[in-house]
Amino acid sequence: MKKIMTVLLFAFLSFLVACGGSEENSESSEEERQAHENENSEITGQVLEEDGVINGSVYTEDGSAKGTMIVEKSVKDEKAKELAEKYASQLQEEYPDSSVNVQVVRDGDNVANISK
Repeated sequence: MKKIMTVLLFAFLSFLVACGGSEENSESSEEERQAHENENSEITGQVLEEDGVINGSVYTEDGSAKGTMIVEKSVKDEKAKELAEKYASQLQEEYPDSSVNVQVVRDGDNVANISK
């Protein structure tokens, strides 16, 4: 009986260790930026280098060129709109036959949305 309890305890502890490791891996992978399938890596890189930009992506989808940016809480509305306008114009030049939409999100709220 003692052997069975020892084996069950060992199995249970092994299970807990295995579950704990996978949870950490899923959290760290969520923090990594996920590239979009049709991402324009050059312009995305420019977006990510902008002051106040936490994350972002520029990509094409269904005949449209799209840009998304997540900015820090400290970024003012005016700056967010300037960023959206800057990249909307750049995307319009890069993809002249596509519609363009650029959105900027701050703290979960859409603070700029430019369509051309």
